[in-house]
Amino acid sequence: MKKRYYGIIASVLSCILVFALSIPAFAAAAEPSSAPEADAPALLAAADGNAVSDDKTVFYEAGKGSLTILTGVGPDESVASAAELLASYLEKILGKKPEVKEARGDANGAFISVEAVSSDGRRGGYDLSWDEAAEDTFFISGNGARGVFNGVFGFLRLICGVEIYSTDVKFVPESDRICSGYPYSYSYEPLLEYADTDWVSPHDLEFALANGLNGTYSPLEHVHGGKVNYIWFCHSLSNGIVPAGELFESHPEYFSLTERAGEREPRQLCLSNPEVVERAKQDVLAAVEEKYDPYASINIVSVT
Repeated sequence: MKKRYYGIIASVLSCILVFALSIPAFAAAAEPSSAPEADAPALLAAADGNAVSDDKTVFYEAGKGSLTILTGVGPDESVASAAELLASYLEKILGKKPEVKEARGDANGAFISVEAVSSDGRRGGYDLSWDEAAEDTFFISGNGARGVFNGVFGFLRLICGVEIYSTDVKFVPESDRICSGYPYSYSYEPLLEYADTDWVSPHDLEFALANGLNGTYSPLEHVHGGKVNYIWFCHSLSNGIVPAGELFESHPEYFSLTERAGEREPRQLCLSNPEVVERAKQDVLAAVEEKYDPYASINIVSVT
């Protein structure tokens, strides 16, 4: 009986406490705000990298010369695709699509150079730079195909303020200029060799590229630097490796005994059986030979 009363008293005190803490919030909500209404949420407004400030220099301003994206002579498919992607985003930002060219030629104004500096795009690192060595050129240098796309989205995010939060939630600021710290130098090397998240947006190519994903859910192709190829993702033992559906009836000794009933369990292999280990090796090697992707950033077999 005492415990029941103690519980009732505790509940009443909790309600009183919650009400007391809520009074300041109710009062604040009732008072008219003197601050001007923002045009955009603070999170999005803060992402605009094109705002002029004391610590930024105008790299390009619409109406004051042209903006050209350079790919170098004879660019590969990855560089050409990344340059066109950059041009399409800059059109949304500036209102005019920059020309994509292999070389400067007679062009004047500002230039953004997109280049792959290494054929090994496995890690996907990139460098962004703008300095006195070439004051009219912003360099995006990527390590292989993956690094080039990472670099393009790094430029769009860090310099232009673009954010891809999900497939349906994106922020692409409109501006008449591109501003940056000067001189500017930024280097990035992915910490993770495998980067993925398990929800809807990673299946979208734009989201995957913008956020550096390269896992099994990402629809990346060879032109984007490939992705991690899981030959077997997980739960492979007794499924793909020494499959129960194929071997349980003919070789029940390949499978474990249950602790209580002493019966064979098709979902668990008997890994103390040397024949099982040998068969597992053969299955893995056969799968690698059949499903190995030479364009993937890495091939993985999960033996689990």
